[in-house]
Order: sequence, then structure tokens, then C-alpha cells
Amino acid sequence: MLPTAKFGKYELGRLIIGGGPFCGISHYSKAKTLWMRRFLTVENSVALLQKCASLGINAIQGRGDDIIFNILDAYEQKTGARLNFIAQTAPERGGQAKSIEEIAQHKPIAIYIRGANIDSGKNPLMDLEKRIIRELPDYLKQIHDLGFMAGVGGHTPEVIDICLERDYEVDFHMQTINSFGFFCRAAPERVSKSIKATPRPVLAFKILGSGRVAPPEAFELALNSIKPTDFLVVGMTFPEEVEENVGLVEEFTGVPVEAE
Repeated sequence: MLPTAKFGKYELGRLIIGGGPFCGISHYSKAKTLWMRRFLTVENSVALLQKCASLGINAIQGRGDDIIFNILDAYEQKTGARLNFIAQTAPERGGQAKSIEEIAQHKPIAIYIRGANIDSGKNPLMDLEKRIIRELPDYLKQIHDLGFMAGVGGHTPEVIDICLERDYEVDFHMQTINSFGFFCRAAPERVSKSIKATPRPVLAFKILGSGRVAPPEAFELALNSIKPTDFLVVGMTFPEEVEENVGLVEEFTGVPVEAE
């Protein structure tokens, strides 16, 4: 089985399936996006999650939207089990606070603020000059008051650094890292320095650069750049991809993986 690590009170496999493909988000091409949307029906998505569970992947990271909610409900209805759901806010659904409230109704174990709103776009919440992240403390408090772990996403290591400097009540980080520089505005070595400096769990994502980095290279770099208590989040579309990715985690952590 997959190596595991503690995530708050939960014991999670160190490989977590990402929800991007389920939402038809390829970050690669129009054709691939259309294929994902056509192929990953609710039925196929549930089958893929069952494959993940058979190999020790017991958590999913995904947007707080109807697509992910419906897939999780269908999986629970079919299997009688609920995957550990780490939810990203979807502020287009009425704003951050409303998204947090909505997600709370769908049995997450953790909620984090979407990284694109933290460090990207025209009006990011992160202020590098002042070394603050505006509004973040309020959102973290809201999540904690609802009884969930609270996190923050980022595409630059300064997000991790500022949270540590300001002692924000962050339980975990979502952080991009890859050798291609895709959705990651720092070299892997720089990102790794911040990841290893924080005692909080880090969920490293975009490690494959959405298909731009070869899997062996991506997994080796990512696993060498994070702590043994950290996790990888990887979007997957078909069973063979799950098998390959689990095998790569086995190879680069030295923990044997066996199917049930």
C-alpha cells in the first residue's frame, strides 16, 4: 500500500488524486479538455476512484463545485464509503465566504483558499511589500469555526513564508512545484526551501506541469523536494495512470505497494 502520513487527525496516503480532470480542466489543449469532459462521466469517475482506493489512495482534492460534489456522492452511494475530501474554494459561486459555507455541507475534512486568489490575477490577496495576505485570517477562522482544517493555496513560495512569518492559523499548504515553471513562479530548489521550512503539511501539486514533465522526473523531483510528512496531489484520468503513479511513489519512497 501507499506510504501514509498524518494530516491532522487523519491518516492519508501520500498520493492524493486531484480533481482537475473530473472538471475537464486539462491546462494542456482544447482537445484534451474536451476528451476529459466526455470520458470522465460520473460512472467512469467513480470507477477511477475505486481503483485509487484499491491502491491506497484515500483522499481527493477538488473544487467545491457541483461536479465534484456529485462524483463524491455517487462514490459514497456505490461503495458505502466517503473519500477524504480536501476542498478548494470556488469563489465564483458567490465569493470565498459563501463557497466555504457551501463546501461545509458536503463532508470535507479540510478547506483551503484557492491559490489563484492568493497570489495571482489583478488583485491578489498577498501583498509582498507589506508581507501580509489580506482577508486570509478571517477565512481561516470561518473554516475553523465550521470544524474543518484550514489551508491556503499558492503558486509562489512566498505564500508559505508569509504564513510562517505572520503566524497565520494555517493547518496546511497547497503549493505548486515542477521543473517546467508551469503555474510555479520559482525554481524547485527555492520552493523546496520553503516547503521544508514550515512544520505544516504541504500538498505539492502541478508536479507534472499538466503533462509537460515526464512522470519519473516529476515524481523524483517532487518527493525529494518535500518533507516525509508531506503529500503529492496528482490529477489522473484512467486506471493505468493510477497504477503508474502509485508505482513511482513506491520507487522513490522505498515503500512496497500492493493492490488489495
